Amino acid sequence: MKEKSIKKNAFYSFLKAFFRLVFPLITFPYASRILLPAGIGKVNSANSISSYFHLLALLGIESYAVREAAKLKDDKQALSKFSVEILCINTVSMIISYSLFFLALFFIPKLSEIRNLLLVCGTGIFFSTVGMDWLFQATEEFKYTTTATFISQIIGVVFLFLFVKSDGDCIYYAVFSIITTVGRNICNIFYAHKFITFRIKEKLEIKKHLKPIFVFFGMTISTSLYETLDTTVLWALSTDTEIGYYSAATKITRIIVGLLVAVSAVLLPRLSYYKKNNEEEKINSLASEGLNLIVLLSLPIVFGLIGIAKPLILIFCGKAYLPAIPSMYIISPLIYVMGISSLIGGQYLPAINKEKIPLISYISGAIINFTFNCLLIPSYGAKGAAIGSLLAETCVMLIQFIYIHKVFLNKEFIINTLEALFSSTIMLVVLIILYRLLENYSPFLQILVQISAGIIIYFIILMIFKNSLLKKYLLIIKSKLRK
Repeated sequence: MKEKSIKKNAFYSFLKAFFRLVFPLITFPYASRILLPAGIGKVNSANSISSYFHLLALLGIESYAVREAAKLKDDKQALSKFSVEILCINTVSMIISYSLFFLALFFIPKLSEIRNLLLVCGTGIFFSTVGMDWLFQATEEFKYTTTATFISQIIGVVFLFLFVKSDGDCIYYAVFSIITTVGRNICNIFYAHKFITFRIKEKLEIKKHLKPIFVFFGMTISTSLYETLDTTVLWALSTDTEIGYYSAATKITRIIVGLLVAVSAVLLPRLSYYKKNNEEEKINSLASEGLNLIVLLSLPIVFGLIGIAKPLILIFCGKAYLPAIPSMYIISPLIYVMGISSLIGGQYLPAINKEKIPLISYISGAIINFTFNCLLIPSYGAKGAAIGSLLAETCVMLIQFIYIHKVFLNKEFIINTLEALFSSTIMLVVLIILYRLLENYSPFLQILVQISAGIIIYFIILMIFKNSLLKKYLLIIKSKLRK
């Protein structure tokens, strides 16, 4: 298979994440005003609970499958055999997951309050299992996945505006979320034939995959626990309205995190390929550049989000969600923290077969998140959940970074971080001043002026510092323009 361009892969992956940013900017403001905090809270509760069964069905297979399939992408027969083996394991885990899902649905009384929503959200388990997203990531088909994502999101938007008309239309909003998140997986089933055949004459070797899959499952379940536990504990100990506030604060943050994760998501198949060929220098060089780029992008976004929090909430969600602003301040640093951990724990360490390190970090994060959620949510609601999430994610990042600091903690990384931090701080000061000056104007004007000024100030200061990474990418852009 011809080796694809990392830059093109990154572009398509970023474009897919960009669509995931743009569409919620269109749909969530509409849905949040129609369904109000309580309605949004109910749907997010159902999504959070169904995600645990979703997690069991996927069994941590995706990261393992991406890594291993990337090594086999030049051999169609071997890739086909591997894919069928993984599908067999996935089918069994899906059946077990659905069995437990329906048992919980009918025997846990509190779930009866949102039973219909759970049934809708539960359909995502099937689509995710048969969709084989890992195959297209391993074969670096980022152009296809971007196109399929765009089409499914267009269909979802049309569905939302046609069917979500009142605060009682929570079911339709749940259907919309399924269409936009896993709708493309229907196409995946048919497109997979381009890369693999399902007619395997050789004996399947399923057993050999089980041990590494369960290690990745431990990683995935730990990650999911501290990413969704906050909403679940809010559902158990607080109110739908508090969940709505928390959802508003985290929705914006996690959309932006998705953009940063997209930058690093293209690295795992390539890093795994380099690992197979023992190209250690290429592995470290590629991962180091990715980490520096995430730092350069994430820090100004964190500070910028704090500076525009109020007008952003007003535009994105409406006045009913103003109590979400303090939670947004607390949760904003997750953009930096999760950006780094997604590269180290999600891409670099699995690629070099060190997935046990992320597993330890994720288990630690889950324990911290559960502990602080239980302690803080009864008194502080959404703000308590935000503190728990931030502490958990920070713990995860620190454990991972401590393990690999000898590889990445060099002069270039330190200088790049300090320059980005200083530039972001100056930018935030200017944003606060601009907000005070424009406080009586419309939120749209405030954000337009603040974002424009923030971007210009940040990059001007970086250019004054002669930031090495910025210089490199400016030269690349310049050379492309000349052509």
